[in-house]
Amino acid sequence: MSEISKTSFPEVSRIRKSSRTWGSPAIKPYYRDVEISELRRIINPADEPLIMYYVGSGSDIRVPLEFTGATRLIFADLADQKKALMANLADTKKVEELSDWEKINDVKHRLTFMYEGKKRELIFLKGDATKTVPIEVRMGYDVLLTCFTETLLFSRIVNYDWIFRGLREGGFYLAGTDCGEPLHGMASEYFGFIPKAATGKKARELEFYLLNKSATHQLSSSIMAEWKLRRILDQHKIMDDILKHLAEAGEARNNPAQLAEYFTAGINLFAACGELSKIKKALGDLETREKQREYAKRLINGTEKFDHLFTSGELQGSIKKIFSAEVEATADAKKDKILKMLSGYTEAAIREINYCYARFKELAS
Repeated sequence: MSEISKTSFPEVSRIRKSSRTWGSPAIKPYYRDVEISELRRIINPADEPLIMYYVGSGSDIRVPLEFTGATRLIFADLADQKKALMANLADTKKVEELSDWEKINDVKHRLTFMYEGKKRELIFLKGDATKTVPIEVRMGYDVLLTCFTETLLFSRIVNYDWIFRGLREGGFYLAGTDCGEPLHGMASEYFGFIPKAATGKKARELEFYLLNKSATHQLSSSIMAEWKLRRILDQHKIMDDILKHLAEAGEARNNPAQLAEYFTAGINLFAACGELSKIKKALGDLETREKQREYAKRLINGTEKFDHLFTSGELQGSIKKIFSAEVEATADAKKDKILKMLSGYTEAAIREINYCYARFKELAS
């Protein structure tokens, strides 16, 4: 937490489950329902050599090996995952003759191993996959994989271009997600895809969606903005999150045994408030006033409690009260510092709520 600036909200990963998908039935993508074991047979029916690019890979080795059968695996992650990947490979059945990491340059390393009787090569790139695309990917690859990280692809058109440019026509995109169909009901031709198959909720922790690259995409800033808003609506209710985390922080605020819960609730609250400005920008990027009205209405639908607390000023007062500069006598020096840091976010959080929520209501009118 010491690295978090008081001038901006912290980024916090909050995983939510949802099975809702927005969109007109006329454009809702069609996916054939399959068992998870069928994915590999669809992607690589002849068990041929394939190149796979895993964006935001973490230390996961099971999904790329079991579901794609790729012989050249290119992983990209912001964190250095080499040690964890080596450990996971060593624990994976059917992995033999595992080599040590070989340094290619300061951010790129490679190793080799045998899996199911075939030699495999794993290249790991430490860095931002949306800014640094390996030469191996730019030269062409067959399968793109994301698990929880599809926002890296759809955040900006330039990111989409960088990652998808090298995916060969007819290649596959395999998306592991916990918040519904990756295109969120939008017309697949915008993204240059043909939907193929989906595993549904039976796929352990994630749903997997498989798409074929078919043509050049037709993306614009307005389409990207609509994708972001649909994903937010499918994933969670942002105003409900603010009330939830505020209540959690209030319950734990004066209980020394719950200071960890208080810190977590506080960070989650301010992260939720910070998302409001991103939503406001996405609304502004929509190409028509009708679209702005439609999505603003969806965003504030069912927020009666939030609206009452916001209009009366109770919401803002609760944030000020809970995140006041007072520190419990039981808090040690480190906790005292964190409590003061949370207090420093208060005015920014209230400012975001006041400005953004008022703007949502204005656009919905």
